[in-house]
Amino acid sequence: MRIHIIDIDQPPGIGMASMRDMDAHPTIVSTALVAKIAAEAAKKVRSEVCEVIMAVSMQQVS
Repeated sequence: MRIHIIDIDQPPGIGMASMRDMDAHPTIVSTALVAKIAAEAAKKVRSEVCEVIMAVSMQQVS
């Protein structure tokens, strides 16, 4: 049985990221997650405020 080993070079731009880039990943993900949670909370508050405004305006119409 023969084993053939072929050395395949990656095209430019495709390769292993440096350790510095890999170490930054958890920080970037954590920051993005905090921003997403804050945006969702603000969206929820706006939605609740709109519901209250709609309820009040419906009472005034009746």
